[in-house]
Amino acid sequence: MLKFIALVVMLIDHIGAKLLPQFFFLRIIGRLSFPIFAYMVATGAKRTRDLDIYISRMLIFAFISQIPFVYSSPSVSMADMSLLELSFKSFLPGVTFFANPAIIGHPGLNIGFTFCFALMAIKFINQAKEYKNDRKNVALSYLGVVAMILVAFFLRTDYMMYGVAMVLVFYNFSIEEKSIYPKLIYILPLLINVSTMIVQSASLLTVPIIKRFKDVAPNMLPRWVYYVFYPAHLLILGIIMRQF
Repeated sequence: MLKFIALVVMLIDHIGAKLLPQFFFLRIIGRLSFPIFAYMVATGAKRTRDLDIYISRMLIFAFISQIPFVYSSPSVSMADMSLLELSFKSFLPGVTFFANPAIIGHPGLNIGFTFCFALMAIKFINQAKEYKNDRKNVALSYLGVVAMILVAFFLRTDYMMYGVAMVLVFYNFSIEEKSIYPKLIYILPLLINVSTMIVQSASLLTVPIIKRFKDVAPNMLPRWVYYVFYPAHLLILGIIMRQF
């Protein structure tokens, strides 16, 4: 049920962003989607038998989603750009050395890459726990966590540092703790932009939704649907946006 709610709210958010930007309330509603997905990724990292396989699966999802992600971005013009050019340059946000000129208005890398870096940060955290009596390796492991957060920033993944940090908050702290609210507030400055921080603060409303539905089972749809829906709906919204 929780996954289904996240998909519906995400769809509302993206309709507002790509087709109906004049209806800002759609974006406010959409702030509820990312924390649910971040919570599910953190929960998946706790439950998976093999974190490396989980990371690999997320990486495949990220690569499949990248072209639809760029194509559906309102800031990207498709004028005089072939599908082959779009396919190549979609993976090079702001890079002109390999792709000259780069795509103007490139939105960066999609949320799948953000989750990949978050999962790799979790792997470093787990390593730090294993090295608890080895200060040097513990320090190196936590440097790896910081590195993943910074990589998300420099590669301009969706939600960047904030996105990685939110997954880590949900991984390290129980959603049932009252202190979860201040922890989610503490990471808001990672968004850097003040106006974005204010709007994103609406995401705190997601916590009671997660608490209410996190144990409701079974899922309403097969697991593969949740992976396919993201790139598929972006592609469809992109086509509608560019045709009308």
